[in-house]
Amino acid sequence: MNLKFHEKFPFLKLVFFNQSHQIHESSPISKIIDIKEIEKNLTFSRPINLEINESDTTSKLESIFSKMFGLNIQIYRLEGHALIQTVGTDEFTLKEQNEIGAQKTLEDYNINTNKWELEKKL
Repeated sequence: MNLKFHEKFPFLKLVFFNQSHQIHESSPISKIIDIKEIEKNLTFSRPINLEINESDTTSKLESIFSKMFGLNIQIYRLEGHALIQTVGTDEFTLKEQNEIGAQKTLEDYNINTNKWELEKKL
């Protein structure tokens, strides 16, 4: 599932936690759960097809996972070389989050590339 999500939103990541959080609230890194643990303990009587749309907000997707599966997730966004929780932007759509991640990562790449080129010339 996370693989298909990542294909659609390459600058976003679903991270699972063993405690819930409120909108605009972060989750402690110490409470992260490995997806393999969830897969071992989660069984469904039939396959579940969850359609995730680019127009869904971060908070909506987090709420869907909580209500449908009892899972606590945070959406993380890639910014350069760092993954950050999308805490202050829960009302942004997944498309917007992904675009921000792409822009910030490209900016970081350009800054680091230009810095490296400058250092190479010195």
